[in-house]
Amino acid sequence: MRNGSPNLQQFAVDLWLEREDTRSTLIRWLEDPEHPVRQVMTRQQQSRLLETVPAETAERLRARWAIPAMPDEADLLARYLEASSRDPDLAQALAYSINTCANCHQADAQGKRLGPDLNALRHPVPNR
Repeated sequence: MRNGSPNLQQFAVDLWLEREDTRSTLIRWLEDPEHPVRQVMTRQQQSRLLETVPAETAERLRARWAIPAMPDEADLLARYLEASSRDPDLAQALAYSINTCANCHQADAQGKRLGPDLNALRHPVPNR
């Protein structure tokens, strides 16, 4: 795990995720603050793992990774519908972007470069 390229390390994690008999070992490694698998596992891999483990284990891992629990879908839809009926609050949107999107994405040279650059959304390339 320590000596491979990042792509090889993530491929190894994918293999561990695919096999039910290796997930318990992967979870044990993830709960060890010194184990290198914690540094190479992507958010997508974390999400895949959380979908396959018991709720108690998922909550422990979410807390360790600082991933908020997913809200109830009906509540999320109700909040979206309520928010979409109001005039936009640009200051609130900017604060949300800084606190949420910028954890993985970059826009105007702000944020991290883990996900796609959000500047592309401003000027989409038309389909040809």
